[in-house]
Amino acid sequence: MNRPIRAVAAVLLSFSLLLCTGCSSLFPYESPEDQQQNNQNNFGPSTDEKDTPIDIDAIRSDDLVYTATLRNSAGSVLATYEGSVPTFLAPSGYAVSFQRINEHFRVQFNAFQQDCEAYFNRVKQHYGKNWDTVTVTDTPFKTSVTCQMFAAPAHYMSMEFVYSTCLDGETQKIYRLGEVLLLDTGWVLQAEELFGSKYAEAQSRVLADVTQWAVEKNIIPAGSVVTFTADTLLKNFALTQTQLVLYLDAYSLSASDRSAHVVYLDLEDYADLITDLKLPEGSKEDGADKPLAPDNNLLPQLPGATARKN
Repeated sequence: MNRPIRAVAAVLLSFSLLLCTGCSSLFPYESPEDQQQNNQNNFGPSTDEKDTPIDIDAIRSDDLVYTATLRNSAGSVLATYEGSVPTFLAPSGYAVSFQRINEHFRVQFNAFQQDCEAYFNRVKQHYGKNWDTVTVTDTPFKTSVTCQMFAAPAHYMSMEFVYSTCLDGETQKIYRLGEVLLLDTGWVLQAEELFGSKYAEAQSRVLADVTQWAVEKNIIPAGSVVTFTADTLLKNFALTQTQLVLYLDAYSLSASDRSAHVVYLDLEDYADLITDLKLPEGSKEDGADKPLAPDNNLLPQLPGATARKN
């Protein structure tokens, strides 16, 4: 049985498909049997080490940064591309899991070159057959991929990838993706694993909460037949200390809704469905770690690679 993994690299490797159909895909996996065997063969963190919170910012190392410039024979810069992913030092007892985490980001980093080549080809098509001799005084074609780490509950590493790109020489579009990793194992967390045996109840709550949110935002009419499913809503998510953050592709909520959305749900409302979830006191009222809400109408070692220290 295959284990699907959400990953920014999957989006990068199918960039043209992303522009047409959204930000969802599959990525190379290890089978559950292989994972279980690997976990048995490698000692993970002890009980004491698991109970000790990990300061993600303190163990963050150099970012892997890929940069490239498309310059023609006339000396004009037609496009630029920059992508970065984090790497981390392994805390005591977490060598195996953080090896997996760093390899996970390395694979995403390796996808930048192919995505960059595809992007530069689109820019050349924009300028036409004379792209190599055209004179350009400004460089509107810019793409960047960045990663924002969230302050997450214990045992989780959570982040948001922001893919900003210009496709037509005029409008910059932004695609956002959430991702959660398990610190104890290094694997990408799926919603089914987050809620375990209570996943069905979590689906019902998420469906109700997002439906109410969509009605309040006038995305769908009150009392209308809901066409989206909880599985679709939970396909792409992140965690902060106070929120369950859902990333929804365009057309996810309605066939007439062309916008992608980021929906923030109070994590405290789902705490009883998540085993061993530890929330800070007063977290629901605080909300200090809430990510900046994006404009919902703008949503999603190689040559040239450098390391950037944070």
